[in-house]
Amino acid sequence: MKKFITATLIFFFLAMGTMFLWGFIDKQSKESSTPVPPTTAGSSNQNSSSSSSSTSSSSTAPPTPLEKTYSMSELSSHNKASDCWLDISGNVYEVTSYLDYHPGGADIIIMFCGQDATKAYNTKGGNRGSHSSRANATLAGYKIGVIK
Repeated sequence: MKKFITATLIFFFLAMGTMFLWGFIDKQSKESSTPVPPTTAGSSNQNSSSSSSSTSSSSTAPPTPLEKTYSMSELSSHNKASDCWLDISGNVYEVTSYLDYHPGGADIIIMFCGQDATKAYNTKGGNRGSHSSRANATLAGYKIGVIK
């Protein structure tokens, strides 16, 4: 009887460990399968080094001569799912083509189309988390300019 209980417990713990590991691996694969952003017109105006792109996506540095500038009224006219621009930290991102790929769903982004979404981006919509470096790199690919 003791051998049966021991074997059952070993089987149980192996099964639970396998399920836990599978869930962890599945989560990691979902995070790493974020699609590569399509090339946008704004991307060709960025500096070629990725470190300067990452820095410019999270700061309000003055625009380089090649960066296009937009007013808040221009930004606010791009306020729907079929035409969605965001202001994040003074940078303008055209994210329409990314909406269907957002891991948190398109709706969370759509509610900020045509607006300053800095606080929402920095807190993941108020969930107190910050976006990953991978998310920041993905976002940088959608940059089209800066706010005047």
